[in-house]
Amino acid sequence: VDNLAAAMKAMRELIELGYAPMCPQLTFFAEPFMDASHADWVDVDIPWVQSSDAVLRLPGDSRGADREVEAASESGVPVFDSIPELVAHFSSIRIAVFDEEHIAGATSGAVIDEEAFLRP
Repeated sequence: VDNLAAAMKAMRELIELGYAPMCPQLTFFAEPFMDASHADWVDVDIPWVQSSDAVLRLPGDSRGADREVEAASESGVPVFDSIPELVAHFSSIRIAVFDEEHIAGATSGAVIDEEAFLRP
């Protein structure tokens, strides 16, 4: 239950920062209604991990999370150990995209919504 509470807290913080997180721990609430093992749930998570922009690995022991990190690494999905690290990574990408377009002259004569590049 501690892992679930930590995951829900991280999910809420990411949502408040403007991200759209997928929280695999939410399957906890489906377990009473489905006959599925932990391994089955992790198998459901892996395609989500492989198509994600990033994975946030929360502290604590978890075979499922370890498998998700492995799948992310194999798929080239970056894995972060903290929310500030994740936010910094995506902030630098958005700023770099804005700067690159601005420097290339792609914006001459156009109005830029800088906020659009700074949102997650």
